[in-house]
Amino acid sequence: RDELVQRMARSESDTMIVQAGLHFPFEVFDLPGMHNKTVIAAVSWASGLTWPGLYRVLHDHEVGAHLVADHLLARGHRHVLLLMTSIQHWSLQQELPHDDCPALPFCQYWKRQGGTWSIQVSRDSGNPPYEQLDTAAFLAAFDADTPPTAIFGCRDYEAWLAQSILLQKRPDLLPQLDIVGHGNTPWSQAIVPSFTSVDFCLEEIADNAINIVDALQAGKKPQTLTHVAPRLVVR
Repeated sequence: RDELVQRMARSESDTMIVQAGLHFPFEVFDLPGMHNKTVIAAVSWASGLTWPGLYRVLHDHEVGAHLVADHLLARGHRHVLLLMTSIQHWSLQQELPHDDCPALPFCQYWKRQGGTWSIQVSRDSGNPPYEQLDTAAFLAAFDADTPPTAIFGCRDYEAWLAQSILLQKRPDLLPQLDIVGHGNTPWSQAIVPSFTSVDFCLEEIADNAINIVDALQAGKKPQTLTHVAPRLVVR
């Protein structure tokens, strides 16, 4: 984050496109030379703030969460196992609606539809950036009084881990389960069907960022906030 701020402050460009990450560094606009610069922040971060000269292109996590819920409801599921990182779990507990995790909007929507869920958290394996699921605890969830009939990984990486464990330990369960990962990365693309993933539509995000540049160069005033709705990829 500090490096990003310094690079932006030192840049001689009048217009910058930045992959914003979770929390856009608004303090960069307070640095000398930044007041007349335009910044286009792409992807997503946890803030609804605006700033002069700032244009944002966001992937809409809430829409993605609702897509997953509707998909699972239509397939008859009512109890879902949510897989997430410890940071995502903390965000869910703190009810941070704008953080980089679809769990909160999913749970709120899922509850209104009469659904239930259980949660398992992946742990740091000591080999960043990879994390691991507790295999025994994960498998035990399917022996509970109300076992899940679907798995929703708040990253597609956790969904990939889940399917990998099931392939090795309980392949008999796979035909009964729907697995959804929030992301469309090499993890979800390498997974064995049937598998559904939320596509972040990165190409559309990039196109919107370029459209903002084109509008500014043409002397037009673009929207300061553009939401890019994700889509489901059903394999």
